[in-house]
Amino acid sequence: MAALLEKTKLDIGNMVCRCSSTFITNDINSGKPGLSFPGYSIHPFETPEDRYLKLKTVAANFLILQFGLAVFKFDPKTKRYSVKVYNFYIFPRPFSRRAPDIRFTCQSSSLDFLASQDFDFNKVFREGISYLLPSEEDRLKAALNEKYAMKDSQENQLQVNQKSAPSSASSSPAYASPQNDGTPLTKGPCIIPEEQKSFIEGICSQVDKLLQSGESELHLKPSNGYQRKLTYQVIGQRFNGVHLETKSDSKHQRYILVTAVSSPEELRDKEEKKKAAEFQEVEDAVGFTKVIKMLIESRKLIVGHNMLLDLLHLIEKFCYPLPEEYEEFKALAASLFPKIIDTKLMASAPPFKDKVTSSVLGELLRILEEPPFSIPEIEQSEQFPSYSTKDERQHEAGYDAYMTGLCFLAMAQYLEPNLANILTASKVEQFMNKLFLMRIVDIPYINLKGDDVKPDRDHIFHVRFPKDWKTSDISQLFSQFGSVYVAWLDESSVYVALNRRDQAEMVMKALPNTEHYQISRYSDYVKRKTSFNTPTGNGQKKRLESPVSDPELPRKKRKASRESLLGIHTFPTIHEEEENRDDREDGEIISGTESSGDGQLCSDGNGVTEDLGKPVKRKKSEGPPAKRKKTENSAEGDDDDDDRCFTATFVHKLAVFQVIRPANFRMPESAGIQVSRQLTPDMPYPEFVLALRY
Repeated sequence: MAALLEKTKLDIGNMVCRCSSTFITNDINSGKPGLSFPGYSIHPFETPEDRYLKLKTVAANFLILQFGLAVFKFDPKTKRYSVKVYNFYIFPRPFSRRAPDIRFTCQSSSLDFLASQDFDFNKVFREGISYLLPSEEDRLKAALNEKYAMKDSQENQLQVNQKSAPSSASSSPAYASPQNDGTPLTKGPCIIPEEQKSFIEGICSQVDKLLQSGESELHLKPSNGYQRKLTYQVIGQRFNGVHLETKSDSKHQRYILVTAVSSPEELRDKEEKKKAAEFQEVEDAVGFTKVIKMLIESRKLIVGHNMLLDLLHLIEKFCYPLPEEYEEFKALAASLFPKIIDTKLMASAPPFKDKVTSSVLGELLRILEEPPFSIPEIEQSEQFPSYSTKDERQHEAGYDAYMTGLCFLAMAQYLEPNLANILTASKVEQFMNKLFLMRIVDIPYINLKGDDVKPDRDHIFHVRFPKDWKTSDISQLFSQFGSVYVAWLDESSVYVALNRRDQAEMVMKALPNTEHYQISRYSDYVKRKTSFNTPTGNGQKKRLESPVSDPELPRKKRKASRESLLGIHTFPTIHEEEENRDDREDGEIISGTESSGDGQLCSDGNGVTEDLGKPVKRKKSEGPPAKRKKTENSAEGDDDDDDRCFTATFVHKLAVFQVIRPANFRMPESAGIQVSRQLTPDMPYPEFVLALRY
């Protein structure tokens, strides 16, 4: 892998830096498409900032296992493009105790998907190329410099003090401790715990035999960190002419290598080699980051397919931690990669949108092989993997990068037939630095070097409600405005989009906020969310609170509570009724009103109960039953006797059915059926609830 890495750096350096008609495609394999985390979901009313913050979390929690790179270069002599494809397995193994020990999320469906694609897990974990963030590289190198600067300082001070303190001549400078009281730097006797004495004496016996035998090296058995520290201290005090160095075996067990030296010069030479080896270890750990650095330095066009998440991975893993602010991310991405094209955006926009039936990479390639498109002939290097469009090697990162390059060339050639000019053609440049946004219809892309599209979303509302509401409850709340689209944000909030945009102005008037649900215009909610996401003085963010949640109520009351908020009154199912039987008198309707004898009841908004078959006697002061107020969208002359509809809920054994009937519908007298009617002035129609009695 190290040889491949060096060859890649050389080839990219030669191809990218010398040719202006060069572009690079990439693909990142982090597992099954659609990796997510608990609570992650996307919806069509997100903003680009919302999507960035969600994918930022994905990029921070998942690893890159395979990185595909394809370098396309145009040859003006043959007037063809050539390609070199690289397929890297990468894995951030900790090379030392100071190195970052990465923790990452693993999704079982992703592993299953990779296994189905014959992914080589042994290769990635055993041979994968390491990588480091530049900040981690700088930190590790600074720590090494500080370590050896302190050792040099201690050694120099000990050499000066040896003249005044000859008894310390055998001290090891590596274990001298600085004094805080101003006394000369010396080494005191090493105290060995009783339980470690036999171990240390055994080590000293082996070192003594090494020096007497004339051999050069001794490999001590693996030991723990405390035992190694004692070994360094005791050997440094008891023996001269030895050099100690900690190594790791093939099983990652750490042991001490003891080397006999004949002179102080040889000892210093060993120390210099040890220092150089530790710095080289850091260089090796930087690994694949060096390739990304060369891509950044090249300033060449980078082409990807649906590459927003790939770009986030590139920055997060090899450049800098992703910024918290969306605009900062855009500025950072544009500065690192000034030329980016997303082939999925190209395929989803004119003039390709009407000609391409699928923008999925494999399907897109097959479509672009047919008229009116064509894929130009590509020369492949003999020393590199040879791919063909007939190969079934999708989801191998190198092959996906190769397919992405072919798709780009086919679409670019459709816009600009002269292959030599496709990278500078204005029709191609219109797609530059724009990243495709999936499932957001009115904001198709992120513009890295400009303002994002700001669509009109006045027909969208944010709604908060108790946690036990369902989609049907939301749809019914907005039913007077026609059909709606509901996009869930979490268990107690949604976005609601009206199909009839002309009804948007009536929503806030017809549905005022209550203690149970809160409705906000989309624009108002986004502004409020932005302000609430601003950190407070204690470093924590404010949180938008939900209305009082019905799950705080007992189960039986919770069901009735949700439905009563919408003006719907239902009866318990049979098993619930059995639970309540002891709490009711015979003849009592399930809703709690008393039967008039024939089983048909009607309650007006003032709590007056009527028998549908008989008029109810009222006192003169009571007046007529309360009448429903007209809604904002009522036609002139509408009254309660028109064909306005209501929702009735039937409870039949354990099943619940909803039906629509005209508002002036009267239930025929029938034994065993009870009707409860409540006139609610704030609802668009009266509610009828029917329950079959057995």
